[in-house]
Amino acid sequence: QQAATWPTEWTISERRVQLLRAHQAWERNPLAKQGVGLIRRFVVGQGLQISYSSPIVEEVLEAWRYEHRQHLERWEKQWFDQLLIDGELFLRVYSNGIPGEYADTRVVSVKPWLVEAIETEPEDRTALVSYWLVPEVGSGSPTDPLRITGTAAPVDAREIVHCSINALSYELRGRSELFAILPWLTAYKEWLENRARINRYLGVLYHLQAENAGPAQIAQIRSRFRKPLEPQS
Repeated sequence: QQAATWPTEWTISERRVQLLRAHQAWERNPLAKQGVGLIRRFVVGQGLQISYSSPIVEEVLEAWRYEHRQHLERWEKQWFDQLLIDGELFLRVYSNGIPGEYADTRVVSVKPWLVEAIETEPEDRTALVSYWLVPEVGSGSPTDPLRITGTAAPVDAREIVHCSINALSYELRGRSELFAILPWLTAYKEWLENRARINRYLGVLYHLQAENAGPAQIAQIRSRFRKPLEPQS
C-alpha cells in the first residue's frame, strides 16, 4: 500500500514549469487571455482611487501620482495581470529615504521564477527574514542581453513587497489563476481540432479497389484505413 503524500508547496523547478505553462496559455490561448482581461476590467475598472485623512499626505502623494500618471496607469493593469498569471507579485523597493525628509524611491518588478525561496523565522512562518533571488544581469542590449547567472542570494524582506493569490494560510507562495483551467484549455483545444477534422472530412468517401487480393490483403487494407487520414496528407 502506497503511503499518503501530503500536499507541499512547489519546488522552484516545479514552479518554473507551471509558470511557463501559464504564460504560454495567456499568450496563445484566446480564452485564457480574455479571462484575464475580463477579471482585470471588473476589478481595476477606472483605476486606483485613494482617500486621504491627511491633507499633507494627499498633497505629496497626488503630486507624485500626477507626475508619474502614465506609468501608474500602465502599472495598475500590468501588475494586476501579472498577479493573475503568475499567482504572485514581487516588487523590490529601493530608497535613500532619511527620517524627516522626502525619499527618492524606485520600484522594480521581480520575476517570480527568480525568487528561489522565502526565508522565515524557524518557529514563525509569518516572520519574514529574506527573499533568496537568483541574479539576472545584463542591460538588454544586443551586446549585453539579459541572462540568469550565479546562485541565489538573500535580500532583506523589508525591501520586498509580496502579494499572492490562491494560497492557503500556511503557504507563502501563490498559484496562477490559470493553473486550475490548464487541463481544460488543452481538452477544449483538442476537441475543437477534432471537430474541425470531422467537419472537413464529413462528406469524404474512400473508394479502394484491390485486384486479385485475398482475405489477408483485404483485412490489411481495412485495418490501414480504419483511422481517418490526417489533414493535408
